[in-house]
Amino acid sequence: MIQRIQSLYMILAIALTAMLLAFPVFTHSCTMGQTHCESAVNIIPSQVPGTYMSDLEQGADTTQLPQSLYIHTWPLLALVILIEVITATALCMYKNRMRQVRWVAFAFLLDVLYIGLVFAWAVSCFAKLEQKGFHMEDVTTHFTVGTWLPIATALLLFLAQRAIKKDEQKVRAADRLR
Repeated sequence: MIQRIQSLYMILAIALTAMLLAFPVFTHSCTMGQTHCESAVNIIPSQVPGTYMSDLEQGADTTQLPQSLYIHTWPLLALVILIEVITATALCMYKNRMRQVRWVAFAFLLDVLYIGLVFAWAVSCFAKLEQKGFHMEDVTTHFTVGTWLPIATALLLFLAQRAIKKDEQKVRAADRLR
């Protein structure tokens, strides 16, 4: 039933979650010696040339650090896929609204877990580089569109759940009047 507002909310949530695969989750920049290093963390890692070690040794101006050096994003990818599947399944459950509410609530909780993982990793993921012997200065984290999309998705899932509950209340009120 696409004509219901909660269906629109869920379709938008699915679209925003799918967009997470296209945008970087967050980016880092730091200084190692004389070299300015940048790194973008994507859910599906992009291939970065492996010349960062020679760039650091030669004192190049800038270099790209591969994200596989300090973070693995397969848990984020698994959560994104799970949120997509659960939300799409909930979209098809329009005949059983109470089950639909539970599925949307579960997708919401997974989205909140995803948000927590992103912010926890954004703060602590460079600690692995420190442990491997890289000395970094002026480490900054830049939050991108990929960081804020899950927050918008959580809002849409909350609105969908609220609209489904409101629909169920209308149906129950109409049944009482009969």
